[in-house]
Amino acid sequence: MFPLFRSTSRVLLQSTPEEVHVAALERCLREVLAVRGVEACVDARFWAMAPGSLVGTLALRIDRRADDAAVLRLVRSAYESRLGRVNLTVQLERTPA
Repeated sequence: MFPLFRSTSRVLLQSTPEEVHVAALERCLREVLAVRGVEACVDARFWAMAPGSLVGTLALRIDRRADDAAVLRLVRSAYESRLGRVNLTVQLERTPA
């Protein structure tokens, strides 16, 4: 009974799943920050929608001349290569002119 309670409470609290290591998330973020045009990560959150299902949101500040499609493609690639299938939502915010 306790394992079921524990996994359910982690999902309800939108906690980062135990199988996702913090070091992997940090490596992904460093890779994203190295993408041309990405200036900063404003917010990043990852949680399990259900056991085995990883969901994430990123809010990135990008240069006003950056190519949105290229940034999104590289960001998704960085997370999927390290974490596998991720339901990732990325919000891009342009720096003011």
